[in-house]
Amino acid sequence: MSNTKKVSVHAYKFNGLLYRSWEFPTIIENTDKYMCIDIRKSKVIFWKKTDQKHVYSTIKNQSFWYFPKNEWFNFIVATKSQKPYIYVNVSSPFIYEEDTIKFIDLDIDFKTLDVTSKEWKKLDEDEFSEHSIEYNYPQALINKINAVSEQLQTMIDNGYFNKYADVLKDENE
Repeated sequence: MSNTKKVSVHAYKFNGLLYRSWEFPTIIENTDKYMCIDIRKSKVIFWKKTDQKHVYSTIKNQSFWYFPKNEWFNFIVATKSQKPYIYVNVSSPFIYEEDTIKFIDLDIDFKTLDVTSKEWKKLDEDEFSEHSIEYNYPQALINKINAVSEQLQTMIDNGYFNKYADVLKDENE
């Protein structure tokens, strides 16, 4: 697989629902440790449950999406108001098949609007509680999600994601 290849990304829920799709981001790096794609200008399609319809948007800001190999998370580094913005998703390890990156979104997320402030928020704990019942998450999966959430909190506390925000500075110089 060559770098600069156009792909799709499909995010599923545990029940198999394809709930979000990114069309034609570009692979910019594929190493032994991770795959990174540029999602700027990618078309995003998602199901808006409250309106019972599909919604379409396009990513406008510089945005890199990292998929660590064999890890239970992925993360997006982007700019928002000229500051690095990082969004971490707890998810199944991704698979790559038929030019598509696929993973199961497992609800819990972490985000910061300013890496330098060290102010991160843990998101969607209510969604996790609801989905663990609605989709009948096995106890082993619940334990894994909780363990990964703790691992990510430690990584955040230790500044692990800060180095990725520097990629945006390099891109904007």
